[in-house]
Amino acid sequence: TAPCTNKTLAFPPGCACVANATPTSPTLKAAKSTVAPKAKDTLTGTLKAGTKVLAGQSVKLEKRAAGAKSFTVVATKTTDAKGHVVVTVTPGTRKGQKEQYELVFAGTSSYKPSHSSIITVTVA
Repeated sequence: TAPCTNKTLAFPPGCACVANATPTSPTLKAAKSTVAPKAKDTLTGTLKAGTKVLAGQSVKLEKRAAGAKSFTVVATKTTDAKGHVVVTVTPGTRKGQKEQYELVFAGTSSYKPSHSSIITVTVA
């Protein structure tokens, strides 16, 4: 299949693009928006299609330094029975660092690809 793109999202070549696929909406939350240097934070994501949670789906947690253009994959997880994934991260080693995270779902033949909103964790 051809790459999936729209005005705000770009998806890798070969992602499942099906005209009648159901839209999805991943969400991502941090346990703490501010952490001490070298401290861990827990990020929790949920993948849904409308009000239905999507279990057993592969999602990627991506991060970038605040202001950077590109994200890198931190973890690949499979959603549990409630559509949740939990990832522990260490945002930085120095005060003032800011890391941005997003949850990415590549899509399937039944569900459209999507990205969560970007969240920021600050090292203070």
